[in-house]
Amino acid sequence: MAATVTNYVLYGMYAAEGLGITIGNGLLLATIIMEKSLRNRKEMQIIATLCIADLVYGFAGFIMNFYRVLLMAIGLSLQESNVWDCIKWPHSFLQQLGGQLTAYMNLAVGIDRFISITFPIAYYKFGPRYASGFIASFFIYFATTCCVLLSTAYYYTLQNPVANFNLLCLGAPYAPGYVIYHYTFVPVAGALQVIFTIGIFVSYKWRDKLAKSNKATVRSTGAEEQHIKIQRRLTVTLGLITISTVLFFITPFSILAFIFFTGITVPAVLTIILAMSCRVSAIANIIIYVSRQKEVRPGMWKILTCNFKKAANSAHPSRA
Repeated sequence: MAATVTNYVLYGMYAAEGLGITIGNGLLLATIIMEKSLRNRKEMQIIATLCIADLVYGFAGFIMNFYRVLLMAIGLSLQESNVWDCIKWPHSFLQQLGGQLTAYMNLAVGIDRFISITFPIAYYKFGPRYASGFIASFFIYFATTCCVLLSTAYYYTLQNPVANFNLLCLGAPYAPGYVIYHYTFVPVAGALQVIFTIGIFVSYKWRDKLAKSNKATVRSTGAEEQHIKIQRRLTVTLGLITISTVLFFITPFSILAFIFFTGITVPAVLTIILAMSCRVSAIANIIIYVSRQKEVRPGMWKILTCNFKKAANSAHPSRA
């Protein structure tokens, strides 16, 4: 069946979402890297890594869907393709990995916030290796799952060279075992993120109650108190981001996973809405973050206006 106007509009919208994610996360990442007062904070280094995950997801989605529009325009979209032909291109396998990377780093941020609120004084004293552990684990996971995805697709295609896709590569162009992993990982990571978020606010209330009743056993300096206030505001911001992520990413992805595992038939429009919703959170999260964390705004404005001559007092420095 030839491509329709609806197809062009649909993949154009997917590409626009990817471009929005790329611009938003690229801007935040650049701000953190260029502003010394931000990049020296361990929590901002972890958030920068989350930006990288979203950036991979968004940019690969933009390129993939722009590529689909081009295929339809030149009449090659219905050409037969197998699993390896679909997954071997960077824009294809990075788009497939992007959802996992985003879920992984959202969980990592949740763990970081739980530690910062439950053990605020100890968190203040943590050195650079603390953030390095989160960052290293991300890139190790990235490299490992990328190798597994590509190798399983390659060897599966050697054994089953049947062309059961077209060049649009819709659906899940993986080896069967990896498909199960893919549709399981994101909902499980999302559930763990929710559990840690609940733990964060339970811990927050508990410590707040101790402070008000003057029963806290650990005394802190003025600098430590200021650090704790910064951490708490950031934690509330990331709590709102968690809600956004659960509503617009984890939930629709989990519904797609349920549809896949059960094999039920649903209207195409539902699948489209769910797929688009999975990308909305990466845009909404940037809006939430920038609107609440005023320390990043001067740095962003400097980048947008190409004004790099004057140093901005964009954040309260805290010990890394």
